Amino acid sequence: MLNWVAGLTWRNVLVVLGLVLIAIPAYIAYRALNDPVIMDRLMSQYREVKTATPCLLREVKERGGADTWGISQGFAYFGNERWTISVLLNHQPTLEEIASHCEVLTLTVDWMRDPAEHEIPKIPGTNDPLIWQYPLEDGGFHRDGP
Repeated sequence: MLNWVAGLTWRNVLVVLGLVLIAIPAYIAYRALNDPVIMDRLMSQYREVKTATPCLLREVKERGGADTWGISQGFAYFGNERWTISVLLNHQPTLEEIASHCEVLTLTVDWMRDPAEHEIPKIPGTNDPLIWQYPLEDGGFHRDGP
């Protein structure tokens, strides 16, 4: 039954050994790359979702971490650079949350561009100001400008 082993030359043994040494790591890599748990730990994910609002919804998942959702509104652009403000959430927002947060972000951008003409935006569902201003010694706030 093992007569075929006796017929192997050293060259045949080395070829078989080389194939085994290549096949085992290749199989391990194949299994690892097809395992969703391992891939989740190795890879980050990023996705942009268009909404019915002027804001952009982003889903981000860093290696092995939980999903983070961001609703962002751009306020300045220069070439390929863009500046945004965002609300980060640890859950997928509903359509109502997206609309509400986007409205507050838009009001915040308006206030940033011209604070004299706009009120400070409020935290959704409260009457508390969204932006905390540092008082000046003369009783004014930093937003009052020159």
